[in-house]
Amino acid sequence: MWKGIFLEGNLNETQGLDIQKCNVLDVTPVIADAEYGVFASKDSRLFIANSTFDKNFHHVWVENYRFALSQRIFGNTFEKSGSLLDIDGESPLDPMHGVYMKDVPQTEKLENNNFYNCHNGIYAEYSGFKTSGNTMTDVYNGIYSLDQQGEVHISDNDIEDCHYGVRIQKTN
Repeated sequence: MWKGIFLEGNLNETQGLDIQKCNVLDVTPVIADAEYGVFASKDSRLFIANSTFDKNFHHVWVENYRFALSQRIFGNTFEKSGSLLDIDGESPLDPMHGVYMKDVPQTEKLENNNFYNCHNGIYAEYSGFKTSGNTMTDVYNGIYSLDQQGEVHISDNDIEDCHYGVRIQKTN
């Protein structure tokens, strides 16, 4: 298993990570077999659309933002089509997170994604977010918000075969 794609600190609006389907060639990006498909921190700019994340332990991990994450994460598939590779000698059974957010004041566009066979579809810790049009299938926690900071808007998500569809927890 490889470490994944890492971004740290980028306040320039015109730079950052842009992953999306190439319509000219009809090619869908696939990020697979990584510990972190994408790891973004400290206000890194990212745009992730119409891509497939497969057999990563954490598909997308976003943390430590001072400002809202205004870019979009939409139209993606987060799945496990087979066994995950070992991480430091351990064999995880399922991806831990589809999208994980920690200390992100607001994520504006988290929509029309498909989450299959992972522990948490969307997991937000000390974060605010807007999510709609997502599908959660065979996911333990469809949408999990822990100690939310900022607004949380959840609308028109299709949640099937989940232990918890939407779980909002406050610990303090």
